[in-house]
Amino acid sequence: MKRVTNKEKIKKYFLELNGTDGVQANEIADELGMKRNAASALLNELTREGFLKRKKQNQFFFLCGVQIKQSYQSLRKRKRK
Repeated sequence: MKRVTNKEKIKKYFLELNGTDGVQANEIADELGMKRNAASALLNELTREGFLKRKKQNQFFFLCGVQIKQSYQSLRKRKRK
């Protein structure tokens, strides 16, 4: 049986979120039971890969790039009608 990696867990976590303003690395770490620095490293890697987007406020928030793209596409479809 294939072992699920932390990176895959993070991807699944973001895909299950619907319409969030973003999640911080410490929230991901707490939710998935990992260290914050490990979660942060994986979040940055997923950002470089284009899966996540970063939003800078007082701290960095991560958003799912796939969901952003889908939301944008559905808005464009609605405007065309």
